[in-house]
Amino acid sequence: MWFPDQTAVLWGGTLDGEQGIWRIPLEGDAERLGMDASEVSEVRLSPDAKQIAYTVRTSLPNEVWAFR
Repeated sequence: MWFPDQTAVLWGGTLDGEQGIWRIPLEGDAERLGMDASEVSEVRLSPDAKQIAYTVRTSLPNEVWAFR
């Protein structure tokens, strides 16, 4: 999912063996966001880019997590 300013993508998954939620800019290195998120299956960004919602793969009932 693109950030509103179109300069980076929000992505959830494994990058270089490390799981998490990532901000991947058009120019520069990927940045792992400071939250404990493993087994991310889907990630979304609010229109104002102030909140992130994501789901994780788990054997428990489905849950949605939000990060501010």
